[in-house]
Amino acid sequence: MNLIAFIGIFLFSRSLIQKRSIRAFIIMTNGFIYHGLTTIHNKKTPLITYLKYNDIITNILILIYSIYKTPHLSNYAIIGSVNFCVNHCIFEYLLKPNNFNSANNLNNTNVNYPIFYIDNMCHVILVHFPLAIGLEKILKIT
Repeated sequence: MNLIAFIGIFLFSRSLIQKRSIRAFIIMTNGFIYHGLTTIHNKKTPLITYLKYNDIITNILILIYSIYKTPHLSNYAIIGSVNFCVNHCIFEYLLKPNNFNSANNLNNTNVNYPIFYIDNMCHVILVHFPLAIGLEKILKIT
């Protein structure tokens, strides 16, 4: 289990509990499934790759819908999206030589755990947090 990102999904629980938000429910469900099944050792398996892209595409569609409905709050979506792209590029491509997420290292036990945890902390703080705050503002949660 990807515990840091899994716990970060709970940032959306306020929107789900207080406003019964369908968007929060979808985000949390996809996030719990993807982050709950992902480990540092199985990130490149076909199932996890499918869940990853399902999570990304679903979140993009929710972002597009939210920006369409409330364009004046699109800055939260832009911040979260740009941070996701930057975080993804840094930890998937720039730090790949450090045996992190390499397709030919599926069974390698020599993985870079600190990088994995830093990636997940950055993901929660820079992606989950702004998107959760933006959803709360859209739903007018005070």
